[in-house]
Amino acid sequence: MNKLWTLAFWATLLPATAQHLDTISVTVEGTSYVIFDEPISLVNLGTKAYIGKVENERMLFLKALAPNATPTTLLIQAGSTLFTGYIRYERKPAKSFYDYRVLDGPTTRLGQPSSSTVEAPVSSKLTR
Repeated sequence: MNKLWTLAFWATLLPATAQHLDTISVTVEGTSYVIFDEPISLVNLGTKAYIGKVENERMLFLKALAPNATPTTLLIQAGSTLFTGYIRYERKPAKSFYDYRVLDGPTTRLGQPSSSTVEAPVSSKLTR
């Protein structure tokens, strides 16, 4: 019975919605960027082979620490939405910007590249 109350308690604290992310490809040489509508409150990279830093509350910078890092899970909470997916090392990623903002307009969908651009601060550095 005690486990049931504990489960019910945690269920009330969990976000109301969940979204699946694309597999985020990262490299050692460059930074990959993930952008959200709402402030990021939680990031879990699943392993220490990758690093990430939240900037301006809504942007997540990601990088691999070593070539051929093993793919791992990725969990991000932005606002009340929990995003789940995978992060993997790729020597030359086809894409470095992952835009998960919901923008006004009939052709923009969650997870699709948007027409707007967000510039990252030049002085930002990723830390462990």
